[in-house]
Amino acid sequence: MKPALLCLTAVTLLSGCAAVANRPTDESRWCYQQAKRKLCTSGPVPSLKADAEAKTFQPAAERQRVYIYRDNFWDADGIAIVSIGDTEFRLLPHSFVLADLPKGAYALRVRSSSQQSARVVDVAPGDLGFVEVHQTWHPLDIEFSARNVEPKTAVQRVSRSRLIGMAKTGASSQTPAAPR
Repeated sequence: MKPALLCLTAVTLLSGCAAVANRPTDESRWCYQQAKRKLCTSGPVPSLKADAEAKTFQPAAERQRVYIYRDNFWDADGIAIVSIGDTEFRLLPHSFVLADLPKGAYALRVRSSSQQSARVVDVAPGDLGFVEVHQTWHPLDIEFSARNVEPKTAVQRVSRSRLIGMAKTGASSQTPAAPR
């Protein structure tokens, strides 16, 4: 009897930690839920077909293709505001944004309610770049930062995430690359 009770208790406790990413129909909002906390996109997301196509990891001819994602086991809280070029996204846990950019260096800015960080994104045209938005906990706040990731690891993490936005920025919206 005791082993069964111990097993039931462990399953009950662990189920509260389980994270669930919903499987939306095409063009619906996407939500990430952990226990009782639910974070959702503010509007529609790209179709499931676009999500599948993005996960083929095919370079864009004469453009740099950058995957910006959040998929870290401990990164399950808060919304990171990510901007590149003239496009801004609310990046949720286990989600990604695909940016097709003309040749050049771009400032990728990541902010939360109290801080902002930036880094330069510059990938050779016809290549793929991967940037992970990483969460850091502080006693009174959550901070986000961006870091480059080895492609093999990034492909695995993006593959289990949901495409929530696409940026196809023109040359006129290139931003100064100097981080603040």
